[in-house]
Amino acid sequence: MRMNRMCCKSAGCRSKTGWDRITISGDIDLTRDAAGLADARALQSLLASVVAALEAAKDLPQRLPPPAVKTANNPFE
Repeated sequence: MRMNRMCCKSAGCRSKTGWDRITISGDIDLTRDAAGLADARALQSLLASVVAALEAAKDLPQRLPPPAVKTANNPFE
């Protein structure tokens, strides 16, 4: 799956799209009111886009290896 790199903020969660995985992080409270409904719809739209991209891919592997982890020096030490 080849997706452009993008960051978006939706309903208090952040999603970051890389070349081979999407990370969704943050907190969201789906409240039983109009704001909660709007947040739920935004989250649904984000996930529907992910599902559509995965379904359109013709060369999905069974499972990707874990991402490479890089360690950086702490500039404050």
